Amino acid sequence: MIHGTGKNNIDIHLGTEITQVDPARKIAVAKAGESFTYDKLLLATGGISFVPPIKGVPASGVFSLRTIDDANAIKERAKKQKDWCLSAAAFWGLKQAMVCENWA
Repeated sequence: MIHGTGKNNIDIHLGTEITQVDPARKIAVAKAGESFTYDKLLLATGGISFVPPIKGVPASGVFSLRTIDDANAIKERAKKQKDWCLSAAAFWGLKQAMVCENWA
């Protein structure tokens, strides 16, 4: 767990499977039995990055975005790259295009 302090006081429980939520009592219960109280709750269920089976992939300069290390690698490449192509879905793809444009 990453315990938040400071202005927002956010606790992050990475890799914790929540099996029950009691919104009336504001309690989330983990599969391991631990209970967490909350003021506001965000359940991030994760996802899978998909790189389509295109000839030449995997290759240098082809990225998927899942971790902070992925984001840092994309950032470093975007700083050096004049032209690039982004294949992504929905809002986050548009957001990433905007961010890469600002890095270029």
